[in-house]
Amino acid sequence: MEDKSRIWGISDVKAFLISIITGFILLTIVAVIFTEISNETVNKTADRVLDFVQTRVNTYEYFIQNDKVKSLYRLSDKTQELVRCMQYEDDIDTFLDEYMYNQRLDGIVVLDGEGECESCRGMEYTDIDSVIDDSNVKDVIEHPQKVYITRVNARSGSITYTESQNEEFSDIAVAARKDTKGAVITYVKKESYDNSGDISIDRLISGFEFDMDGIVYISDEDKVLNSNDEELQGLDMKALRQRYDGAWEENDNGIIAVPYKNDYYYGKRKQIENYTIYAFFADKQVYSLRNRAVAAALFVYIAVIGVVMFVRQLVIAKDESKMQLQEMEYKRQLLQAAEQEKRANIAKTDFLRRMSHDIRTPINGIRGMVDICRFNLGNREKEEECLDKIMSASGFLLDLVNDVLDMNKLESGEIAIKEEPFELTKIINEVSSVIETQADEQCIDYSVDRGSIEYDNLIGSSLHLRQILQNILSNAIKYNVQNGSVRFSYSENAADDDIVKVTFICKDTGIGMSEEFQQIAFEPFAQESSNARTAYKGT
Repeated sequence: MEDKSRIWGISDVKAFLISIITGFILLTIVAVIFTEISNETVNKTADRVLDFVQTRVNTYEYFIQNDKVKSLYRLSDKTQELVRCMQYEDDIDTFLDEYMYNQRLDGIVVLDGEGECESCRGMEYTDIDSVIDDSNVKDVIEHPQKVYITRVNARSGSITYTESQNEEFSDIAVAARKDTKGAVITYVKKESYDNSGDISIDRLISGFEFDMDGIVYISDEDKVLNSNDEELQGLDMKALRQRYDGAWEENDNGIIAVPYKNDYYYGKRKQIENYTIYAFFADKQVYSLRNRAVAAALFVYIAVIGVVMFVRQLVIAKDESKMQLQEMEYKRQLLQAAEQEKRANIAKTDFLRRMSHDIRTPINGIRGMVDICRFNLGNREKEEECLDKIMSASGFLLDLVNDVLDMNKLESGEIAIKEEPFELTKIINEVSSVIETQADEQCIDYSVDRGSIEYDNLIGSSLHLRQILQNILSNAIKYNVQNGSVRFSYSENAADDDIVKVTFICKDTGIGMSEEFQQIAFEPFAQESSNARTAYKGT
């Protein structure tokens, strides 16, 4: 005992170190697993958000391009109508002024066949010439069936294919003159689509709430065009990158990590034509599952270590009292063996008492047949009948005795059900032959109503069927009134490939059984009233 306690004491430090190392490894594994899960989650969430924002940007671009095409085609129609009408007008200057006013044009330039300006309204031709290719104008003059239309940036003078926020544009159309060789240039000044009030790049995702409280913004090369975070709206992209210098590169998981608002944000970016979309999520949102998992694992591990230490102390305490427990266990086993022996004896006694009632019935039947046989000596037919009934009753008695001699049943107190073939009507006839003798002795009218039986050859426990029928019918005789009657009937009411259901009915003029007693009638030694044994001389 002393040596073992010393061993436990020496291993305390080692056990503590092992628990610390094991806990560290466990928490590391949990952290790595749930970090990967969190990375996968932020990847999927970012992709989903970026796809959504891209859809909105594409919708915006669709409206922009649609408006541009409509505007240019309207200007083309006005220009072609202008050159058509010019060939019928005498006072060209007055007509051009009225047409420009009525059609809301910002300028008209009339060129001769050499491309030189004949008339100019709204702005100088040199201003127009600086933003459109002179070869395009000459091409229209040389090929009158052609019409040239374009949109240019009013500030830079360059042709534009996409519009940025707060910019001005000019739509320009060039058509060949019909009154003489030359061309007519018309133009209309337009503000950026953002200022039209229909749809705006700076309002595409304003006020949106994304999964995991994501911060999303749309930028071009110069600045943040729109964001659901008002603090980022309109920020210069160059200054923004300088603020987070070196923090814009994707890691191995394709994630960008940047510090923002006293926290780290993780996300992704997506380039679509002239825009870049960014989606970022706060550390507390991205890795909240990992943090909870690590905390839960730590709590569970500490609880397990606590339980292990507690059990360890219990083992030490139990080891000190091992001899006492062994002695107590030995005594308990002795008491258990004695109790099992007692239960076995009780089971034997109960079994024999239960069988005694079943044995008396065939014995009484045999004795009755012997008396009848003596009374009818010389009557060969009656003697044969009595001998057949004696043989049937003695066979039943032999089955009961064999059942009693099975010591396994005596030990357990249970009766084994044998599956064996038998004839149903034969069993009923043998039982009835014994019951008829009892009925004659007590002046009871006994009759049998034999119903229709399709399946007479059955497999089951014929012994127990005989016992049940004989006990019920013999009790119906025994507990009947003087000159009473017993009507026994049976019929087959259901059958399938495996099971046959037969209904047995015993109606008598005796005291009967209440509904309450019928629920316990088949329990061992059940009797509804103790007065019945005395009044009817029964057991």
